[in-house]
Amino acid sequence: MPRPDNLDLNSAGAGELAAAVRARATRALALCDAAIARIERLDGPVNAVIARFRARARAGDRLR
Repeated sequence: MPRPDNLDLNSAGAGELAAAVRARATRALALCDAAIARIERLDGPVNAVIARFRARARAGDRLR
């Protein structure tokens, strides 16, 4: 497993991302922002994500 300080948020698996959050190497909000950015970058022509709730998704990290 790569070290959390050089983890690529776009290609890491769920286990690696969870470990990075537990180790406080990243925050859930950073993972959320990376996912939103990837959707924005790749979804255009596919239009697979039809409803986007960015603010609601980002608010989840602040509830904990």
